[in-house]
Amino acid sequence: MLLQKMRYFFFLSIILPVLPLHAAEQEEAALILDPVVVTASRAPETLSQVAQSVEVIDRADIANSAADSVADLLEYVSGVDVRQRGIHGIQSDIYIRGGGSEQTLVLLNGIRLSNPQTGHHDMDIPVSLQDIERIEVIKGPGSKLYGANAMAGIINIITRNPEEHQVSAEIKAGNYDYLAESLQASFATGPVNHRL
Repeated sequence: MLLQKMRYFFFLSIILPVLPLHAAEQEEAALILDPVVVTASRAPETLSQVAQSVEVIDRADIANSAADSVADLLEYVSGVDVRQRGIHGIQSDIYIRGGGSEQTLVLLNGIRLSNPQTGHHDMDIPVSLQDIERIEVIKGPGSKLYGANAMAGIINIITRNPEEHQVSAEIKAGNYDYLAESLQASFATGPVNHRL
């Protein structure tokens, strides 16, 4: 009887300290929410509710990548082929799932950047990577919502909203005399956001 009580006490002394840790892990996992994707249906939906194949490159992915341009970031997305004809992402063609570059629509905050006559875009986007909040890549047809230039897919680049006055500087150096500097400032005056 004493041996049985000791086993019972030993079992409880091991299990009881572990239970709160296990419950805390489950509680933290329940707080993670799906990102909201607006591009796929033009109405806010969570990523799990979107019927199309969507990949989101969020702010953390952008900060942790070694990319210098949006074209470099898009090379990490499966099903997206980026062919660069120039340096730093300028003069790049984007192909989604084998479709032509004129069949891939590029948007900046929902505004069409592709050439309306040819449907082609050279990826000379005037936004630095520090100003991008996320990039939504919709793989597959989107011409029902966005027109003929979205037959292969859609790339929507969504910029950040400055919440306070910010100034940042960046210097990059590398082999073959590579040197790049940038100085940025962002601030908001009422409902209008400014970036320099």
